[in-house]
Amino acid sequence: MASSDNGAAAVAHAIDADGGAAASASDSAAAALLLSEAELAGVQAVQRADANEQDEQIRAQMSAIEEDAKSKPLIGAVESIGALEAEYANNPVFLRKVQAAKEEGATLRRVRGDGNCFYRAYVFGILEWMARTLRDESSDAAERSEATSVLERVRSSLAQLLEVGYDSFTMEEFHEYFLQLFQWAVDDKPTAEQIRERIAADEGLDLYVVSYARYLTSGQLKRNEQQYAPFVTEGRSIDEFRRTEVEPMHRESDFLCIVALTSLLQVGVRISYLDQSAPGGSSGSSGSDAMSVYVFPEGSAPRVQLLYRPGHYDVLYSRGK
Repeated sequence: MASSDNGAAAVAHAIDADGGAAASASDSAAAALLLSEAELAGVQAVQRADANEQDEQIRAQMSAIEEDAKSKPLIGAVESIGALEAEYANNPVFLRKVQAAKEEGATLRRVRGDGNCFYRAYVFGILEWMARTLRDESSDAAERSEATSVLERVRSSLAQLLEVGYDSFTMEEFHEYFLQLFQWAVDDKPTAEQIRERIAADEGLDLYVVSYARYLTSGQLKRNEQQYAPFVTEGRSIDEFRRTEVEPMHRESDFLCIVALTSLLQVGVRISYLDQSAPGGSSGSSGSDAMSVYVFPEGSAPRVQLLYRPGHYDVLYSRGK
């Protein structure tokens, strides 16, 4: 007969095949009938030990990711998209798509991969487009007007957040830093490199910018709950989704966040997807090695371009677009 320790481990495995998730009440009750008090205590000890070990592994992995992210600049300098070839040398599909984009002259700015990359990249892209458009005297009058109107939407955004219940004391400070950055883009018309240097040199400023972008997204979801609720997965409410996925820092943005923020600021973004999918989307090349491309909000004129690769966004520049 197997020892009680081995028997406890075997039963623990049978009760919890996932190695750490709590067994249901009925399973626990059935196990209690089959095991002595000592054996049941052994089962629970094994489960606790497994759970603790998994927790330690997860914490160590997350810590390593965070430390690696901190070593990267918030926003990098422009480089050829071909710089990604080494990273995807063992992924033929990704590699072909990178090489095809490289042949078309695509370049990118790497953005720190800390879960805030979409918000940081999108805001940077808006500031760059606004300043460039207003700096270039040959820019179309309608586009120049569109650029300045973004500043007014940012200015009025605080009132919109207060209307849906946000605390004025907290929001006013975030809004102040966010608005100052957009006002600077309109008044001084800085170059892309000047914008990058200003954000990259001040992680505190980046914190305010990303946080306020998240609150804008969350407020838009709350304000238009009936529109967005059908797209929230896992049976969660809009409020739960906002509380757990949108407002906390370092949570990756999903489709719903992108739609909400771009709809609020009314600045179109063109996202090229570096993934395993066949070419498709709302625009872009139909070549066999082309990336799928989508524009948000649908039908808008894209003023910002981003590159998506699994779990991450960078700023993208495509020749002639």
